Amino acid sequence: MNPGAEQTDLARITVLSIDLDDTLWPITPVIETANRISWCWFAEHYPRVVECFKLEDCGHFREQASRMHPECAHDLSRLRIISYELLLQAAGYDGRGAKAAFEVFFAARNDVHPFSDVEPALQRLAGRFRLISLSNGNADLGRITLGRYFSASISAQCAGIKKPHPAIFAATCQRAEVAPQQLLHIGDHPLEDVAGAIDYGIAAIWMNRQGQAWRYPQQPWMIAEDFQQVTDRLLE
Repeated sequence: MNPGAEQTDLARITVLSIDLDDTLWPITPVIETANRISWCWFAEHYPRVVECFKLEDCGHFREQASRMHPECAHDLSRLRIISYELLLQAAGYDGRGAKAAFEVFFAARNDVHPFSDVEPALQRLAGRFRLISLSNGNADLGRITLGRYFSASISAQCAGIKKPHPAIFAATCQRAEVAPQQLLHIGDHPLEDVAGAIDYGIAAIWMNRQGQAWRYPQQPWMIAEDFQQVTDRLLE
């Protein structure tokens, strides 16, 4: 029986696992800003980088890092450090500044601006459920004010595998000390979040802020346009 369908027993749900990027906040403007800030840092500390390359060229070095180190596909932080090493080396430096450059990027990457419906909903949901973040990204909830609503964080980096692989959902259940039937996952990605969770036996809510059509055989327990709808449904 499909755990994502309407027959899911809400009374059994004790834990909510929630994706971060593009579920709690829009990630594209965050990354764009972090890239600009780190580029200014390179201009100040390693001027040959900006003399030899443009900001847009950083994507090439990230792709090169991914090709060279497929074993790091789950670790976005490590791949970005490697890409900065490649960038520095291509500009004639030794690459030792890559970690410092990453810290500049990472600070800005965690300066997120949640959707307006998110914090009020998390505050209410945390009064009934345990909340655990489950993300393929490298956001650090310890640096983000929303982190106070979560009892634990699971990332692809710490799990060693990315969603939708079942191992990361298994790790989430293990961390929460619950069976899959006691956990409900909320996320924006149809395959990584929703189909991945359902395939493991976890019911899922698709956060569909863009009003897209559902096109996959697995059926979400709920399709929501915002967290207000989620809260109304889970706390009704």
